[in-house]
Amino acid sequence: IPAGKTVTALLNGLSVDYDLYLYNSAGTLLASSTNGGTTADQASWTNSGSSAATVYVRVYRYSSTRTTYTLRVTPTPLARRRSTSAPAELRTLTFGRPR
Repeated sequence: IPAGKTVTALLNGLSVDYDLYLYNSAGTLLASSTNGGTTADQASWTNSGSSAATVYVRVYRYSSTRTTYTLRVTPTPLARRRSTSAPAELRTLTFGRPR
């Protein structure tokens, strides 16, 4: 995520309890949301550094039951562009556990 920008992850459409975590490339927890039950989870982090940062989103299954869900990850504010291509900060999203 570019310096000065915020990344927000929204996890919803849940039928069981899942949780949401944002990590940096070193595996340090940046933000989390651990709402119980089927309540949507939202976590945000602002890059206050002077250079771009890699942010990983982890969806953790708190419940033993698997389900489908919707995950939306949005860098904000998005730059307004006339091009139909995605903004640079949206081109690569890595999901899963940080290495």
